[in-house]
Amino acid sequence: MDKPAQDSLNLCVSCGAQTEYNFTSNSRKCSYCGAEYKIEIPVRNVDSTEERNNTAGAVLFTRDIDEFREKLQRWFTQGDNVPVNLILEGSNISFDKAYYPLYKFEGTYDGYYNTVKSSGRIKSENIPIRGKFSVVCSAREIQSAVYEPLELRLTDNYDENDIVPYVQLDAPAKITGFDFSEVLVWKNTGNSAAANFVYDKISSENSASAVEYKHYLKYDLVSASKVYMPVFECVYSWMSNMYYVYMDDKTGEIFGKKPVDQYIEPSNSKQLFKKFFLIGLGAWVSVWIIRAALVAFVDSHFKDQNYANNILVSPIGERFWLIRGCFFLVVMPFLVSVVLYPLFVKRFFKKLQVTRDKNLDLVLSGKKRPQIFG
Repeated sequence: MDKPAQDSLNLCVSCGAQTEYNFTSNSRKCSYCGAEYKIEIPVRNVDSTEERNNTAGAVLFTRDIDEFREKLQRWFTQGDNVPVNLILEGSNISFDKAYYPLYKFEGTYDGYYNTVKSSGRIKSENIPIRGKFSVVCSAREIQSAVYEPLELRLTDNYDENDIVPYVQLDAPAKITGFDFSEVLVWKNTGNSAAANFVYDKISSENSASAVEYKHYLKYDLVSASKVYMPVFECVYSWMSNMYYVYMDDKTGEIFGKKPVDQYIEPSNSKQLFKKFFLIGLGAWVSVWIIRAALVAFVDSHFKDQNYANNILVSPIGERFWLIRGCFFLVVMPFLVSVVLYPLFVKRFFKKLQVTRDKNLDLVLSGKKRPQIFG
């Protein structure tokens, strides 16, 4: 494919062939010689953590920690596979108001892209695209993999008038400084976030038949601002594992990770069929035993194959006996394991939720004081 003349920045410096943009690595790769070039965006580098903090803005808290505690109590009791006693037996590590440092990167993008079908054929090519991007990235130091918190999905939908200088931050709240400069954050996560921003935009504007996009884009970073966002943070442990939960002060949304009880699992349809097959077999045999008991203790006429030959107590080998066997051994297990299986699963999880709700009532009534809230 010939390179558009006005997009000369996308030519390979080694052989002059066209390069293709890779969103994941923020780099361009030559389709001819295979050379790969990392895209660097020049931004102002501030080496001092103290200077980065002092030049940051902040959005003050509008909610109190009691609201976080109340929402968290209900959040801990929701979910099909959440341990039923999590709210009572979880252990608290920290429960705080915190200011979370973010970089807000804004800029423009310009270039072309191709849509490619699942067969590998190009559906459309050299489609021009340009626009503005705005992404938010964490400036916090990445923790070890053992205690890695969930990536915060903090909203950047705040009013510029809400931002105050760093020195006006609430004193009781925990403050985490800007560990990394905007250069490093942009290089590590910002450019990928911008690329994902554009990728989502392209995906939303194209049909589902295009499963891949090849890009020839150029990013221009216009600004990198620093802001502290107010969040509520709960760190707790369950079965010696650490978990993080946050509430965005702006939206009141709670997001985080809950432990999963691997033993909470309803019987699958095959297990259920086997179970009710055995139940049906037992019922079928039981009816034969009832027939024998009627002969021995009630009326000897039950020996007669034509006597009391009905769907309930027909003799062995008769038509009703076979129909009864088909119902117990085939129809009943099939109905339970296939037709009624969704209702069975729903009932299984509903019983567990009833237990969680009872535990929540104990907490709300003050009869139990859980450690998980500090």
